[in-house]
Amino acid sequence: MHRSVDTFTDSHPLVLDLKKEFTGKLRRMSGVIIDIYFDYLLMTNWKDYSTSYSNILFAQFYDELEKFSLPISTEFDKQAERLIKYRWLNQYSNRDTCFQAFSSIESRLGNKIQFAVDANHFIKQNHNLFARKFSQFYPELLEHGVNFVQSSTAPK
Repeated sequence: MHRSVDTFTDSHPLVLDLKKEFTGKLRRMSGVIIDIYFDYLLMTNWKDYSTSYSNILFAQFYDELEKFSLPISTEFDKQAERLIKYRWLNQYSNRDTCFQAFSSIESRLGNKIQFAVDANHFIKQNHNLFARKFSQFYPELLEHGVNFVQSSTAPK
């Protein structure tokens, strides 16, 4: 499902239009910046999209993740460990988490691409644009997710 959501998001006209707003060196990282800032927007607008409390849902997710392991995927296990340890999902209701995520990505890329400071400034300057695009996009993403699950679980 994750791959389907990523593909849907990356090819969606609203996201493609938003990517055009990025200039210079930020354009290269626009998909990452949008993804992270959309996570923030989801968390700050959670009540508009779900009747479940995010902290309860995330606690259940982390409990399930601790039990889950892929036999041949040490990279998945490492990522899952970090997710559980740092509880990233819970942190996205704070905009500063976006900057921390940008900085972490810079570090993982060996600081070959410096974008965190500029990205942080860009999202602050363009918050209303991001929020407008997100509010148009997210209901369509939810519908895509529901359709994906229904088609995956439908009897064949």
